[in-house]
This record gives sequence, structure tokens and C-alpha cells, in this order.
Amino acid sequence: MRVQEVLLENNNRRYILVDEEGFPVIPVVKYLKYLDTTGKSRNTLKTYCYALKQYFVFLQEKRRITEKFV
Repeated sequence: MRVQEVLLENNNRRYILVDEEGFPVIPVVKYLKYLDTTGKSRNTLKTYCYALKQYFVFLQEKRRITEKFV
């Protein structure tokens, strides 16, 4: 998983979370879009995206560990 910076037409930047296959993680994209529409700063959006990346990686690891024992 990685955070991808996206440059928009008007030189604004957004951040999205991309999975291992290169597809955006839709719940994160929607949440960051919501934060953007509420006027959060670019640094806030970037920080949230990295924090959500850590959370989703944690969930993936937890699932792998759980599957080993089930």
C-alpha cells in the first residue's frame, strides 16, 4: 500500500491511498474527499492519508495472522 499524490488541473494536490495492485482504496478516497470539501488543509489531508495507510496495513497483517490460526 502506498500514498499517491495527485496533481489536479488547477495545481491543487490531493492524496489517495493505493493498494498493492494499484487500485485506489475507495473508503479512504471518499473520506479524504469529504475532508477536502469541508475545507481541511492539504497538510491535514496528507497526514490523514498516511495515518489511514498505517491502519489499513495493520488490518491486513491482523487478517493474515488470524487466517494462520483458523
